[in-house]
Amino acid sequence: MKDIILFYNYLLTRHTGERLSQAFIEKGYDYRPEHFLILLLLDLRGPMSQQAICTGAIKGKSTISRAIDFLEKRGVVKRFPGEDAREKHVKITDKGKAEFEELKTVAMSLEARMLSPLSPAQQNEFLKLLKICISGSGKKF
Repeated sequence: MKDIILFYNYLLTRHTGERLSQAFIEKGYDYRPEHFLILLLLDLRGPMSQQAICTGAIKGKSTISRAIDFLEKRGVVKRFPGEDAREKHVKITDKGKAEFEELKTVAMSLEARMLSPLSPAQQNEFLKLLKICISGSGKKF
């Protein structure tokens, strides 16, 4: 049974990422899901170290560094030094906040379509179960 759950979890994750990329493209945004995830983390938590973003996004340093480079070139995030000179922190800019709100609208519309087969009570239960599974894996959100 666990093999099947992991398989469906994998399919849902891949499908969600692909549909989010497609939704951004259809609305004229040149962003990928990892860019949206970084902006989401920064919106929720405020300025963060690049390492904290890696941990929160469950992505490697090089993937996050490239994504932050992309976002910084667009002027939606800004890097700044941490307390340790080797540590870099990232914050969302005013332009980034505005673009994030637009991207969030696209993402929330996709979420509503994907969850539409579930009742509101089922959606709440689904979210609760996802959080339990994630916390059981040692991650906190």
